[in-house]
Amino acid sequence: MNRKVKTNRDLRKIYNGAFSVGEKQHFTKLVLNKKKIPSEDGEVLKQISWRGKRVLDVGCGTGLFAYEAAKRGARVVGVDYSEVAIREATATYTHPHLEYRIENIQKTARKYKRMFDVVVSLGTLEHLDNPMEKLSLFSSFLKSGGEIIITTPNWVNPRGFVLQTMLQLFDAPITLADLHYFSPRVFEKWAKKRHLKLSWRTFDVSWGTGAVMIADFKRRLPNVLRDMNIKNDAGIQSFIAWLETEALTFPWKGKHVGATGLYHFRK
Repeated sequence: MNRKVKTNRDLRKIYNGAFSVGEKQHFTKLVLNKKKIPSEDGEVLKQISWRGKRVLDVGCGTGLFAYEAAKRGARVVGVDYSEVAIREATATYTHPHLEYRIENIQKTARKYKRMFDVVVSLGTLEHLDNPMEKLSLFSSFLKSGGEIIITTPNWVNPRGFVLQTMLQLFDAPITLADLHYFSPRVFEKWAKKRHLKLSWRTFDVSWGTGAVMIADFKRRLPNVLRDMNIKNDAGIQSFIAWLETEALTFPWKGKHVGATGLYHFRK
């Protein structure tokens, strides 16, 4: 478990601070992103036809995905417990078929029973207390034949092996806000238990195995060691050079090697 964040109450403080200063300066996936629509949003937008769907976006943040889904014909409710994020969303991304709500979904769940065709939650489950319980809650919001689409970091790749080694052996603060570190196996087991059909894939392959991973490590590793009161700039440089010239020159292929997992559950 991350040493800085223990509960969702801690996380709310971090997110309000991040959204206040600007999420594109704070979150790694946005710092490294060079596209108008981040890969996470783009991959989910490609997953299904959104026209005519009633959609709940849990943890909508500043509203980009909710807005893009509404543009594609969905009727979207975006919820987030960060008042700063919802204020930014309301000011930035508006659409006639989109509304935002400041809510703790756990406390307001009853009103959403069997209301939606699709529940989406992008990059949030790893931050939540009792994440499998939250997935079950999402399932209760679905109409018959409904779908859940989530994304979460995937750690079954070179980037994950390096960072998980630091976390598991040395309690290194490898992320600021993650409470959980998932692999596809976790979601396969949950889908089987809930009698749901699951299809999954990963993307952001370069972040998991290539040049984007190197850029991430150059930014991240000095900060991790600094938070551990360790200074070893030469060691970091040597390690990154070894990754570039040795480890990453071999092929890293497969369904599982991307840095982000997309999981699509169907009733």
